[in-house]
Amino acid sequence: MLTVVLSAMLVLLLAWANGANDVAKGVATLSGSGTSSAKRAVVWGSVCTVLGGVAAVWWGASLLRTFGSEFVAPGFHLDLVFIVSVLVGACAWVLAASWFGFPVSTTHALLGGVVGAVLVFAGPDGLHAAVVANKALLPLLLSPLLAIGLCAAILWIARYVASKVPAWQPGCCDPEEWKKIRTCARKTRRHRCDV
Repeated sequence: MLTVVLSAMLVLLLAWANGANDVAKGVATLSGSGTSSAKRAVVWGSVCTVLGGVAAVWWGASLLRTFGSEFVAPGFHLDLVFIVSVLVGACAWVLAASWFGFPVSTTHALLGGVVGAVLVFAGPDGLHAAVVANKALLPLLLSPLLAIGLCAAILWIARYVASKVPAWQPGCCDPEEWKKIRTCARKTRRHRCDV
């Protein structure tokens, strides 16, 4: 019973640490960039956090199956002591990284906790290193490159579209309003466009 209570407390601590670290980054970005007011940013952060929780429930079974059975050798027993060990490792890492202001991912911390706990409990033979590499490490390495490529493509398309905004012609609209729209469309800095 004590192990179950400890596990529940660690899950709550990890959820708190995750929220304290992740939600603040999104809210600060929205507010600090001038995209929205602080109050609106908190509302957006809250709504997106709730939606993320719903998505986690939806996809959680697949993630649990991958972390819990595909990364470990057949016959490895996942007991509460193992789960507590994973949670202690993940909590310690997320809290330490948050304390020192380092960027951190709770998913990556849990992955490290699973790998570390398997290595301690069963040694290298208990871990499916190829599965960990293919299902976790490779996506972690490729996702930043994919994000950079997508951002570059979106920026190129946005600049192309902005270059196609026609110049003002007499009779089409108010010249000052058109100048404001055209200037806003060409901005690439982090300023808010109030058009």
